[in-house]
This record gives sequence, structure tokens and C-alpha cells, in this order.
Amino acid sequence: MKLTNDNDKIDLVILNKNMKTSQLLIKNNPCQRTLELQRSHLVYEYSCRKGNCEALNESYIGMTTTKLTRRLTLHLSNGAIKRHHEDVHQTPMTRKNLEEGITILQTEANHTRLHILEALYIKDKNPTMNRQTPDPFTIPTSKDIKLRFRLMAAWPEGGATCPAS
Repeated sequence: MKLTNDNDKIDLVILNKNMKTSQLLIKNNPCQRTLELQRSHLVYEYSCRKGNCEALNESYIGMTTTKLTRRLTLHLSNGAIKRHHEDVHQTPMTRKNLEEGITILQTEANHTRLHILEALYIKDKNPTMNRQTPDPFTIPTSKDIKLRFRLMAAWPEGGATCPAS
């Protein structure tokens, strides 16, 4: 813009939008959920919302050091959450079900503290899907086999009674 008269003035208003302020003001931002799924180093809880599970408080607590979206992808292929949907609801697990049921409980950059936080949340909330049950179809690892041999060696001949304490 060029002024033809030196006495003319231009009222110029510059608007500067602070990104942090705009994020705080816009609560219904559709990208907010996407941003949560991109976070890492966190403890999360999955609560099943199908059928009676919501009333029964069926849940799973886990932790991840990778992005949450990557961990959810792994849950779609196997694990306790997938087994729950197949066994209880007789339906395949969908990404939508998984994302709707996820809540981030806490973030922690320190890897050791992250494992401890997960254990504390599991102990406190006692989620049903985290309960360990032996899988008869799992192939034992070499560590399992070595442990079994050590236990068998500690038993007296015949293995009918416990070793003396």
C-alpha cells in the first residue's frame, strides 16, 4: 500500500495468537484426542464399555514407553483386551472401542518409575483384565524350563512331599 498524501495515517492492528492460549480456550478441539494418542511414557487404563462390563468395572491397566497409538495397535493384534472382547462379547476388538475406552492415568519420563507406577495402579485398582492366568497353549521359555528343573531337583525322590524348610 502506498500513501499519496504524507498527512494520511494508517491504522494498523496486528493480531498475534499465542498457541498455548488458543489451546486452553478451545475445549472442543477435535485434534485433542489425537494429541493424547501421540503421547508416550505413560500409564493408561482401558475400561470396557460394552454390555455389563461398564457396571462390572472391567478394566486393564498398562504402561508404554512408545506412543500410545502404537501400543493400542499392538492390543488389537493380541493380549488381554483382545481376549476379553472375543471371550466375553464374542466380537472382534475395534480401534474405535479401544480409543473410546482409554484414559491416561499418569505420565513419567523415568523408565523405572513408570514400571513402579503401573504396579501401584494395578495394586490399587485391581483391574480384572490384568489378572494372570496360565495359558496351556504357551510354549515354555528356556528360563521356565530351567526353573522347573531346579524345583524338581529340590524335591525328594518321588516328588510327593515338599522339601523340608
